Amino acid sequence: MRWRYGAFELDPGIPPEGVDARAYLEAKYDAASVAEMRGRLADAFRAEGLALRDLTEWGLRPSTFAAHRLLMGALADGLVVHQAVGDGLFRGYWAEGADVGDHEVLAGIAREAGMTDDHARDALGSDEVAAAVREEEGRAQAAGVRAVPTFVIDERLAVTGAQSPAVLGQAVRQILADEATTAQLRGRA
Repeated sequence: MRWRYGAFELDPGIPPEGVDARAYLEAKYDAASVAEMRGRLADAFRAEGLALRDLTEWGLRPSTFAAHRLLMGALADGLVVHQAVGDGLFRGYWAEGADVGDHEVLAGIAREAGMTDDHARDALGSDEVAAAVREEEGRAQAAGVRAVPTFVIDERLAVTGAQSPAVLGQAVRQILADEATTAQLRGRA
């Protein structure tokens, strides 16, 4: 099965230079909600054996638009590079506290993933890539995507939230069963 990261910004209103993370969260949520979110996130990372930086020390909440441009541009290098860029973005932000809105940080992530510096720079500066990101974000919003992660399977079924492999596997099996039923019905017609 093939998969790729789609473009969707949780808050496209964040300016390119980012905003103070603590002030951003405090303006959106009460302290108890922030603590609960941090706890759930830390538990999920621990359960998967993933590194997570200290969430009480978040300084910047970056704009992710440039990161989405890089991801979109990486598609031209194939899904392996695209997925490596995505993994690098997640590691950089969640484990290392990197500013994934900064073009130099993004160039480093791209390089580690196998993109050339020229290709990364082109993706980050391309109006065409920027338009493709905005178009994909619009399709996601029109389809009802409101949270991350949202797993869209075969453009027919969306599973929202950090789900277990069992839940995602069941969703894939549902799509495959639907396809088999459709094929059987077509064979009878």
